[in-house]
Amino acid sequence: MSIENLKAFCEGYLIAYLNNVDMDTATVDDWITWGGYDINLCGAEHADVGDKDFQVCAYPENSTRRTSTTDRDPDPIHKFII
Repeated sequence: MSIENLKAFCEGYLIAYLNNVDMDTATVDDWITWGGYDINLCGAEHADVGDKDFQVCAYPENSTRRTSTTDRDPDPIHKFII
């Protein structure tokens, strides 16, 4: 899956969220599996973004997210703001 397809999917998710759920994305902290990725979409309460933006962190699908020894996500293979 290309980075352009990943960005398009996440932009569509943001548009759908703004149109159907809420105009404020600040509290969003969603995990989605799509196109070979585990994707974390975070709003302003969880990332340094604007109130109507998402930070996107994409990891390989089925990768270990958090472990008992680190209690943190591994480095994403893609990270961007929409």
